Amino acid sequence: MEKRFVFSYRKYVKGNQYGRQEEVYTCEDCSGCPYVKQCKKTDKNRTIRLNEELTSFHKEVIENLESIHGALLRMNRSIQAEGTFGIMKK
Repeated sequence: MEKRFVFSYRKYVKGNQYGRQEEVYTCEDCSGCPYVKQCKKTDKNRTIRLNEELTSFHKEVIENLESIHGALLRMNRSIQAEGTFGIMKK
């Protein structure tokens, strides 16, 4: 609905031993939005948490899976898994 999310604060991820941080963004104003009941559960403005490091890992995984090499590895894995289970059943 053309509302901006503004950076609020940065916090450490709880229970993470590597010191990973996530950024918290808050919507500038949720009043008048027709999706407010579906989008948020509290009376406050909508907040989102963003972890750049984790997002970059997800991007890398998707690129690897969608590459030709990744497709060949997945295809080979499916063939090998069936053979292994066949040997185990025998």
